[in-house]
Amino acid sequence: MKKHAILFLILVVLFIAVPSFASVTNYFGYTTYGGTWSDADKTYSNSDDDYMCWAAAASNILSWAGWSTSLYSSADSIFAAFQEYWTDQGGLMSYGWDWWFTGATPSYGTSASYVYVSGGGGYYKSLFESLSLNFADYYHEETNAGSMMSAIATYLTSGYGTTIGIYKAIGNSITGHALTVWGYAYDGNEYTGIWVTDSDDYGSSDSLTYYDVEYKNGKWYLEGYNGYYIGVVEALDRNTSSSAVPIPAAIWLFSSGLLGLIGFRKKIAH
Repeated sequence: MKKHAILFLILVVLFIAVPSFASVTNYFGYTTYGGTWSDADKTYSNSDDDYMCWAAAASNILSWAGWSTSLYSSADSIFAAFQEYWTDQGGLMSYGWDWWFTGATPSYGTSASYVYVSGGGGYYKSLFESLSLNFADYYHEETNAGSMMSAIATYLTSGYGTTIGIYKAIGNSITGHALTVWGYAYDGNEYTGIWVTDSDDYGSSDSLTYYDVEYKNGKWYLEGYNGYYIGVVEALDRNTSSSAVPIPAAIWLFSSGLLGLIGFRKKIAH
């Protein structure tokens, strides 16, 4: 009888001492809705994109979600369009998306980056007008600090292209960066990480990178990303209403000439 009691106690102790490991599930939006991830990058040799992480993230989503055009058909070419028409300053993905769709530009003081070359954007304006739609019908946003990871999960599983703005306090100022989110990890109890592409790869081979996340002091922090926390989630619906908008030949010619002039002027400036 004593032997059975001792054996039972040993089993209880072992059960308590051995930790249980929850199974982590990784979810990627593109595995459900098609396509694959993109990684538009800044480059060391190009000084016109130093602060355009937001445009790179916006470009990744426009490409994946089916909002490209016949002239700008990839994440990299869409990013090049932002570099041609916008100043090299900070901004938000939503400003870039709205301009891409309707030609709208940020109100004065709301964005550091602004459109300084005319002739771009508004690639889906006719479509939106014909369907009585506007940019807000396709846009989703979360700004509540405690809801960032649940918003990421909801947006990805709903088929939205998802991006985040991450921030870090440095002295009396706050610096920010933008990432494109393609997946998240969940262990059954809590969110444990996200899969992202980062424009600060600077032209190295494209990569999908995983970061653990931790909720502390009311914010979701990216572990291993120098103290940055998620400050906003911005997402965009996929284009399910039409194929890419064709650009007439006349505009092709005008755009090609304009791009050449812009490139020449920038070379002089640098």
